[in-house]
Amino acid sequence: MRLPSLDEGQTRFKPYHSGFREAARIAHGRWINKVRPEYAQCSLRVVRNNVTPLFAQEARTLLGGLNGIRFIDTRNKQTLTVFSPRAVGERPWVARYKHVDSNFRAHNIPTKATMRFDAQEDLADVPSGSIYFTLAYQMAGPDSELVGPFIILALHDKIFWRYNIDNPEDHLEATYLYNGGAPLLPTRRVRPARGLTPKKKRDTPER
Repeated sequence: MRLPSLDEGQTRFKPYHSGFREAARIAHGRWINKVRPEYAQCSLRVVRNNVTPLFAQEARTLLGGLNGIRFIDTRNKQTLTVFSPRAVGERPWVARYKHVDSNFRAHNIPTKATMRFDAQEDLADVPSGSIYFTLAYQMAGPDSELVGPFIILALHDKIFWRYNIDNPEDHLEATYLYNGGAPLLPTRRVRPARGLTPKKKRDTPER
């Protein structure tokens, strides 16, 4: 199995572009007009902790009733968007919401869930075999404009492709994707069901 190309991603996400664009615009407006005045001074961390959930909340309001898309809240209180497979055998696509810096890197606290998401590994509360994306935005400071939103496909700290929903021509795709196709996904770690311990294989004794 391989990761989708930039063209495949843009085609799949296109029906939702206007909704995500509007959700980001509304979230930024709520931050500037309602939340920001509560802070005399605030760090970029405060911006991330407020604008990101506002972005997810507005996306859920605008897109939650559409076919092929649903929103879930994980046990660590993170909102994810699930894009249902369009055909039998296809894998679900799942997106999280993040603030990213000028290099399109998120500054996460390295929790187990975050590391598994970055590694494209199965997560609890998420359909098994999903491909993970990041719905990202940039804000340089508490009073700055919101840039984006962007959709990013990455594995660990390696970005395979990204593009700006507000301007799809603003995109980047790793050059090796054109050399032999998109990279293969790593082998998934299969977790045993709760309460079951996998049996160890017995070594065959030598005769």
